[in-house]
Amino acid sequence: MINISKSELAKDINAGMKREGIIEKYSTDKVKLTNGDVTKILKSAGLKIRKFKKPTFKVVDDTANFLVADADLAASIKNEAEQGNTQVGFEVTTEVVEEENNNNQ
Repeated sequence: MINISKSELAKDINAGMKREGIIEKYSTDKVKLTNGDVTKILKSAGLKIRKFKKPTFKVVDDTANFLVADADLAASIKNEAEQGNTQVGFEVTTEVVEEENNNNQ
């Protein structure tokens, strides 16, 4: 008899392991699993092997980077950094522009 941990089997399946990999990993010298055995194991564990696709997207972390539009400010930050001052302070201001809707007047 082979003892198979449901959590380990689920981890293997979520990592993309297919039936052949399950047979190879969980078979022993005394017991060789078959494709039918894998079906029974998956059914009793309530798990399914799903098809994995390569991601069609890439998540880019843009929260740490910012664009400095003001050339003088950019030069000031660069000079401070070159002098070893890693605590460059600056103030960010934004201007809110309200758009008037002339159609409602």
